[in-house]
Amino acid sequence: MSIREYNGDFDLLAHFLHKLQSHIVGLDNLKRCICPPQYGKLAARACLSNIRKNKGVILIAYDDEAPVGFIAGIISTPSKIENISMVPTKAGRIGELFVEEKHRGKKVGSSLMHAMEVYFRSNGCTIIRVEVFEQNLQARSFYHKNDYCNRATD
Repeated sequence: MSIREYNGDFDLLAHFLHKLQSHIVGLDNLKRCICPPQYGKLAARACLSNIRKNKGVILIAYDDEAPVGFIAGIISTPSKIENISMVPTKAGRIGELFVEEKHRGKKVGSSLMHAMEVYFRSNGCTIIRVEVFEQNLQARSFYHKNDYCNRATD
């Protein structure tokens, strides 16, 4: 397996984001989440815009030459209120992490997390925040196994 920086394959990113949202729809016990056909492309545009604006990166995991997952992270700028109410920090924020189902449990997600942690550290981040859907128990368990803890719930 190898981890490479996103190479501009928009359709691949849209595919991964559509599959991630479809997964979340299946977990949503309130049935509020949806995944219309255009979701992947719209989410990919938004993700790429966020990456460009916030010194972010998208990393893709490959098994041989087949893409099997991705992670997207940005470097967030603290708000004025955060600057006066918390210890000053530079935070990396992981907004998306997806691994194809048949590749889960094979350290793909952990490898993506490690590569993103290296990116954040090399850019001076002192903490990493992770966004995860509350009802995604598998993802929450994964993050706990990788030494992340619950800090705030939105």
